[in-house]
Amino acid sequence: PPAPARPTAAAMLAAEELLRERLAERLTILRMGGLVGPGREAGRFLAGKKAIPHPERRVNLVHLDDCLGAVRAVLESQAWGQTFNVVAPGHPTRKAFYTRQALQAGLEPPEFLPPTSEGPAGKVVSSEKLQQLPGFAFQKPDPMNW
Repeated sequence: PPAPARPTAAAMLAAEELLRERLAERLTILRMGGLVGPGREAGRFLAGKKAIPHPERRVNLVHLDDCLGAVRAVLESQAWGQTFNVVAPGHPTRKAFYTRQALQAGLEPPEFLPPTSEGPAGKVVSSEKLQQLPGFAFQKPDPMNW
C-alpha cells in the first residue's frame, strides 16, 4: 500500500481516494514516474549542479513513449477500476543515471555528495502489474539506454 513521505504525495493519494469513492469502477489511475522524453531531456535536470545528496537512491522514471503505450493498453484492454504504476522496470542510481544523461547531452555532469552511512534510501516503484496488462510492453525499459 502507498505510504506517502511528502505532503504533495499525501495530497495526490487523498485525491485518488476521493475520486475512487465517487467514480468506483469507472476510474483507472495511472501513477506516472518522472517523465523523460522530447522536451524533457534528463541530461539537463541536474547538469552542472553541485553537492547533490543521495547519489545511491534509485530513480523511478518513465519515457514518454511508454506513458502513451500504457494509456493505449488500458483503453484497449478496458482495464477499468484499477491502479497501475507506470515506471520503467530499470532503476539505476541517481548518480549513474544523471551523470550519464548529462555527458550524453554534452553538458557538465552533476556532482554528488558521498553516499550516506545509512545506505540506499528512497523507494523503488514496481511496474509489475502494468507489465501483466494485455497489449503492453515497455519500449524503453532501461533508463541507462535512453
